[in-house]
Amino acid sequence: MSPLRRLWNVLRRSRMDEDLRQELDTHVALIEEEERRNGLTAEQARRYARARFGNALMYREQALDAVIATWFEDAWKDVRFAARVLARAPGFSTVAVLTMALGIGANAAIFSVVSGVLLRPLPYPQSERLMYVTTQFPALGSAATPLSAPEYLEFRAVNRSFAVIGALRPGAGEVNLTAPDGARRVRSVNVDEYLLDALGLQPAQGRLFARGETDRTAPDAPLPPLAILSHELWQSAFGGKPIIGHMVEVNALRREVIGIMPPGADVMDYRTEIWLPLGLNPLNPGDRRSHSLRLIGRLKDQVTAAAAQAELKTLNEQWGERVGVTDHMFAPMPADAASRASTPDAGHVLQMVPLHDQLVSGASRAIWMLQATAGLVLLIACANLANLLLARAALRHREFAVRTALGASHGRLLRQLIIEGLLLSTAGSALALWLARFGLYTLTRAYPAALPRSAELRVDLPVLLFTCGTAIAMGIIFGLAQLRHIGGKGLSVALMEAGNRGAVGAARRQVRRGLVVAEVALAVILVIGAGLLIRTVYNLANVEMGFDKSRLVTFSISLPDSTYPGPNKRMQAFQRVLDVLRAVPGVEAATAMYELPPNSPALKNNTRVAGTTAPSPERFQIVDYYQYVVPGYFETMGIPIVRGRSFQPTDATSSGLAAIVNETFATTFWTGRDPIGQHVKPCCNDQPPWFTVVGVAKDVKQGGVERETGTELYLLVEQVARPVPGLGIAPLNHVVLRTTLAPAALAQTIERVVREMDPAVPVVRLRDIEAVVAESIQRPRFLAQLLGLFAGLALLLAAVGTYGVVSSIVAERRTEIGIRMALGANRSSVLAHVMREGLLLTGIGVVIGVAGAFGLNRLIVSLLFGVRPTDVLTFAGVVATMIVVAAVASLLPAWRASRLDPVAALRAD
Repeated sequence: MSPLRRLWNVLRRSRMDEDLRQELDTHVALIEEEERRNGLTAEQARRYARARFGNALMYREQALDAVIATWFEDAWKDVRFAARVLARAPGFSTVAVLTMALGIGANAAIFSVVSGVLLRPLPYPQSERLMYVTTQFPALGSAATPLSAPEYLEFRAVNRSFAVIGALRPGAGEVNLTAPDGARRVRSVNVDEYLLDALGLQPAQGRLFARGETDRTAPDAPLPPLAILSHELWQSAFGGKPIIGHMVEVNALRREVIGIMPPGADVMDYRTEIWLPLGLNPLNPGDRRSHSLRLIGRLKDQVTAAAAQAELKTLNEQWGERVGVTDHMFAPMPADAASRASTPDAGHVLQMVPLHDQLVSGASRAIWMLQATAGLVLLIACANLANLLLARAALRHREFAVRTALGASHGRLLRQLIIEGLLLSTAGSALALWLARFGLYTLTRAYPAALPRSAELRVDLPVLLFTCGTAIAMGIIFGLAQLRHIGGKGLSVALMEAGNRGAVGAARRQVRRGLVVAEVALAVILVIGAGLLIRTVYNLANVEMGFDKSRLVTFSISLPDSTYPGPNKRMQAFQRVLDVLRAVPGVEAATAMYELPPNSPALKNNTRVAGTTAPSPERFQIVDYYQYVVPGYFETMGIPIVRGRSFQPTDATSSGLAAIVNETFATTFWTGRDPIGQHVKPCCNDQPPWFTVVGVAKDVKQGGVERETGTELYLLVEQVARPVPGLGIAPLNHVVLRTTLAPAALAQTIERVVREMDPAVPVVRLRDIEAVVAESIQRPRFLAQLLGLFAGLALLLAAVGTYGVVSSIVAERRTEIGIRMALGANRSSVLAHVMREGLLLTGIGVVIGVAGAFGLNRLIVSLLFGVRPTDVLTFAGVVATMIVVAAVASLLPAWRASRLDPVAALRAD
């Protein structure tokens, strides 16, 4: 008989038993009727029939056993018995389930991140074959630089490893979209038709870009008027109405929507909302030194990653020969310093990594650290539960002895204990899954950009299997943990003992003390790690930014080229906005700029620096940041001018071109010289005009609060708007107000002012500068808060464990305490004696934990800022905290011991 059939019979046992009873009664009635016909009385016939038929109950049981698996029935009885036992101890059951839920839930939530970010393949067909191609450029101090358009076209033509390779340019970042509900700013990416083929994306509606539809017909020609929308943008902006073949306005230009992407489609984790043509001109691809293209290629089916790497190495060595370019820079870095000095561009070579590794490499260490800390929380929870179960098993020792004396086998008792553990772990894992889903939702909403692929995170099948496996393992282990209490040794002693306190050996007491020591040690490691990260966030939030952050409000607007075709028109539009906002009551000053600190990307521009003292064989110097500003920028931002002067309104109309540099620029290029009056040229030729340095500004954290300040050149937009050779257009993107008003109070005014200027231009990211700085340290803040939460759980569990052990010590030594008090011990000495037990265990755990932290904290050095992994202040604070927690946890049982009535204690014994 199949197991399923037997299980079905177990479920319908009552019905089968009733049928058998009726059938057997029928047989007895037939025999009784036959004997009555033979002349017996009714009573005699009834007795004779029962005697002749035999034991009807035995026949029923045998018949039922023949069709029912007794193992199922016994197991079902054990489940019901375990449920009744746990229900009679609601306090223990609640604490056990909550402890398990917290431990498993924390691990399930973090494993969701591990699974979704690190383990799950990218959502593309055969995503393991996708490679991310970049170049190295030592002159820029960059290990991964985008390619230029000529290099991309050459590589696409000569490589033999990739079935298809495409390019994207995320530099535009966002575009203005006019939707039925008004203008909005949406995330965009410019791609060529090869990129979508490489990714293997297929549209949910419509089509993708066809061959040639992403190219420009001339260098200055507009992009092809086509667009592909994401499913999410189609739903939110257009209500899911049919739109294929319709025209939408993007940056004030009408474009035809040719496709809708499937839900969740993205590229490089940009959370793309609209795909636009890349706009390369294959006949005139542009400057070989302009690196802006990111490449993604799909390997051919028969080509391995190692074979592709070998071909790439060969291509690097023979690049100029293959493509017919004699001055190309692709060559390995020479070994000797003299050759490197004579060939400064050497080392600019192609390289590739799997696309998955490129996306997650920056976060993998932090994610694995979170998983390790969640594992420590689970270990602490397990130690706490083991302590609870050992204490409970000790109290049930007499129960086990009685049941063994009545015939219960050791296997049956062990099975019942394991079932109790599985019931607890099942309830705990169900609650843990809910906590994991809630925690994951909260994390992704609060920190959407802290982790890569955050939009893909969910509690899926691998997480469910992980949770169930953890729960089953914990249930079995907890059942086995009580195995010693069901052995034969000591059962006779337990039966002879009065009461139900059970027999607790010295070895078992030491095990429980050892578990508390382990809990404290693990908690110390966690709390020290959390303390270091919290200090890191504090240090980052209080870094000297170089400007006055107080009372600064910012927002962004983007003016499209089609409506504002030249720098003069852009400047005039921004100037109108600034003039109106400066007149608003409560606004003290207003300015506009190209990039907003501290989130500016390092552009690494080639720059001519006259009279430089920097030792370099190059004709050009590399300047990290160009900042385009309007007069009043330094005053509004609160950036001190340490030498010379700031830009003045008269500079806008002056015939001379003025520039301001930061302190790092001055010390890097003009060491020992006066920077005022020196000349720089922000372009790549020796033709005039040159800019004259009129001031030196204090260093500003442009590229991140945790990074070193780079060289920075400030230029005046009004001057750059002139036809300066090589400069092109310098856009303004950000407006900053110094004001006593909150962003919410300014929102309507700003919206009105911008709408009056151009109703197709949306206002985005209206907030104060403090929010901008907080966003720049989102990942460290996320790690610190999550690790702080885990540390809080560890402290709570360690406190509960300490409280439980000290309470059990008081219960076990009740008679001893009573005798000591009867002999004259005062209450304060008893209180101190009991608390000493808890503090001793904590002290041992703290010593072990501190030693472990000294070794393990070196693994998180890369996550720290402004604090050493062996920071004495953090260690001392954690030790003091653990002692206070242990003292509080030990105080209540110690106080109860000090209030013990010695007469009552001795009489009870």
